[in-house]
Amino acid sequence: MSDTELQRLGSVLAQAECEQTEGRYAVAAFRLLLLTGCRLSEIQKLEWRHVNIDIGELHLPDSKTGAKTVHLGEPAAAEVLRDLPRVAGNPYVIVGKREGSYLSDLQHPWRRLRAAAGLDGVRIHDLRHTFAQVASRSAKGYR
Repeated sequence: MSDTELQRLGSVLAQAECEQTEGRYAVAAFRLLLLTGCRLSEIQKLEWRHVNIDIGELHLPDSKTGAKTVHLGEPAAAEVLRDLPRVAGNPYVIVGKREGSYLSDLQHPWRRLRAAAGLDGVRIHDLRHTFAQVASRSAKGYR
């Protein structure tokens, strides 16, 4: 995604959160995908016991590639996590509609949000690629 597209998506996410047109956990999930480069399932199934905001790490015991640690390089990622309420009896960061579950349907909110941002054809997985593109551009600035 281009910088302009990212700005549009950011504005749409902020508006959806403010106007509560999408659930706070769905909005947080999309922000975390953009800010961490994690896979969708890693964010959906992320449990609070695997989050260490103080040192800025997510510990993913069951990633597609095996156990791994994700470093929260962006202060904004830690802020997203800090702002999310924990639900008693639910271990998940991205809380689902059913008691004790994670939010399993992010496709429907994503379709609405991407349409509002004019990002037809952009998939949730593309957020992971966007993270990598932004990281690559940032790294080139250090040379």
